[in-house]
Amino acid sequence: MKLRSLLFTSFLIFSLTTFAQSDKTKNDSIVTNSVTAINIDTDNVDDLRNFDWEEMLEFFSENEADQEFKFSIAYQNPDKKEEGKFSYDNFKFSVTGKSKDAEKLLQNTEKVVSKFVKIYDQKSTDKQ
Repeated sequence: MKLRSLLFTSFLIFSLTTFAQSDKTKNDSIVTNSVTAINIDTDNVDDLRNFDWEEMLEFFSENEADQEFKFSIAYQNPDKKEEGKFSYDNFKFSVTGKSKDAEKLLQNTEKVVSKFVKIYDQKSTDKQ
């Protein structure tokens, strides 16, 4: 009797654990993501000076050609404004366009930021 109960219990446990396992479903769907907006805020001019523009282009490279995107870059001046002296309050530049034009738009943004940094450096040396 004990052997029969032991076999029955073993068979019951074996069958329950075997059929309790769920079937794995195949999920071969391809998931795509697209970057639609990037905002960069800084209070350090060196961040703008050493910005990696090629990396930004890589973010938009996997978008569809007609995908709209917005890229914004902003500088918040941490210095207090002194009366009668030149100072930047804040600088913000944004571009919006389609992913197929990302390279051209980012090149234009790079030029604007470079000019800002150049003027900032010029005015900073004039203050000293």
